[in-house]
Amino acid sequence: YVQTWRRGQKLLKAKENKPNTKVSSLCWEWGRVNAFCLAGRGSSEYYQNFTVQLEEGVVPFDPNNPPKPNDPMDPSNPEGPKWTDDKIKSAQQEAVKELSRTIKYVYEDGKEAAPSFTDSAKFTRILKINVVTKAIVEKGPWTSQDDVIKGQTSPDIKGYVADKASVADVKVTADSAKPADEVVTYKTVSYTHLRAH
Repeated sequence: YVQTWRRGQKLLKAKENKPNTKVSSLCWEWGRVNAFCLAGRGSSEYYQNFTVQLEEGVVPFDPNNPPKPNDPMDPSNPEGPKWTDDKIKSAQQEAVKELSRTIKYVYEDGKEAAPSFTDSAKFTRILKINVVTKAIVEKGPWTSQDDVIKGQTSPDIKGYVADKASVADVKVTADSAKPADEVVTYKTVSYTHLRAH
């Protein structure tokens, strides 16, 4: 007798190699099988040559469309294992990566000269998770809709000049190190500076 199961899911396939041998639909229990799963003539020969083939129950996790707590991990098996808040947060940490950079605008004494500017690039990937063990069994490639951390032109402040006219964009990948923050310093415009311009 050959039985194919999927861990954490309902019976997929039952192939009868012996006559008068049936599998009860109640046999499914987290991938475990016992002798009571067989219903036959009662003879011990029907409980021999019983082979169980286990297949890993795997479901995708999409960080762009995450499940809610208590949602079934496998939508086709509403009575099976459920998503928990902790598991969702853990999966999000593995499926999302964000790199950011802040540009600060200050006077020579360190006080803020203009509001800071922060931009970021976000990367996501699809995970495959074992329904029973909750372990991540596969990580898809990183993708992003915008892999550029934007810069900008330094704002004009009357009576001051910036040491950087602008800060350039930075193109990043999911494997990039976090870009260093930038500091633009404003100095008082001197008479010599005005004559030079």
